[in-house]
Amino acid sequence: MLSNCHIELFSLDNDYYQLRLFDSNYQLLDDYPLKKSELAGLIQTSQNRYQMEAADLPQQGQKLWQLINGPKKTLRELHKQGLSLQLSIKSAEELAGLPWEILHNGQEFLCLAKPGILVQRQIQERNNPYTPATRPLRVLFMACSPLNVEPVLNFEQEEARILEGTAKHPLFLHVEESGSLEGLQEQIEAYEEDFFDVIHLTGHATIAKNDKADDDKEQPVFIMEDIAGQMDRVSPERLAEVFDNCGRYPRVLFLSGCRTGESRENLRSFSEQLVRLGLPAVLGWALPVYDDCASEGACYFYEKLSTGLSIAQALIYARKQVYDYEFKQHKKPSQLYNWHLLRLYSDASCVFS
Repeated sequence: MLSNCHIELFSLDNDYYQLRLFDSNYQLLDDYPLKKSELAGLIQTSQNRYQMEAADLPQQGQKLWQLINGPKKTLRELHKQGLSLQLSIKSAEELAGLPWEILHNGQEFLCLAKPGILVQRQIQERNNPYTPATRPLRVLFMACSPLNVEPVLNFEQEEARILEGTAKHPLFLHVEESGSLEGLQEQIEAYEEDFFDVIHLTGHATIAKNDKADDDKEQPVFIMEDIAGQMDRVSPERLAEVFDNCGRYPRVLFLSGCRTGESRENLRSFSEQLVRLGLPAVLGWALPVYDDCASEGACYFYEKLSTGLSIAQALIYARKQVYDYEFKQHKKPSQLYNWHLLRLYSDASCVFS
């Protein structure tokens, strides 16, 4: 029996997407087109109705699942056999914006199932090889809390939860306190050897019009600090430039800020743009996220990453734990808001091993 299957979904031409299904040895199992016109309605629905508190998330997820199953219902049969499915969404911006994390087979969300679906938005074909090292996981934690920006984030809680969750596992956590691009670049340059596996940026983020541009086009920004502690609205280009200047990239960049993973029509998310600009893997939140759930997600992600699990495995574990945390807090499935919001964008570097 196959241990897992790989699903690739990409834009074929002006009228069709193509779905290809491979076994664990990348032997082709199935291959079929999907009409773009059939997905257009789901894309529009997700842009209008995919909200944190949407009551019809299972129904939205079922429509997605039914559409990608194809004429032979191959994916449904493989999942019934207990096989893990790895879904890579490639290139097309409108595909990246769909909420694949809420895929639902009529009984359960497949990203929460066991085995489940691991979702990756693969933006580039570039490959950054990663060689595991026999040492503790190295994480740089930076909290951005500029003066006169509210609400003030409880970033101490997030740092504490990361340390608590990884207390029994090997982890080196370095805290950078300036919250600025300059401080980040200093830390990147200071660690010439044993560079950070993960860089974690926590702070406010939003999507807003660029005051310095001639048009009214909205762009994602991450709110950092300048050298005086005032607000600095950082674009993906400016953040990526810090890594380009040093020629060094972490294995994964975790953007713990609202809407850093949000893609929609004519808008590439902050996370997606960073991958296009050279970062191998970026995690971001698709919508506004509660501080406590963001802290829980980071805690459990690093807990598993520090034990040697892959980025994708650590992510699916973190998602399940956020779901469990929310259930304990609210006791009502209709109030489970945040578990599906964390998205993974990457290049062709392997995030599944």
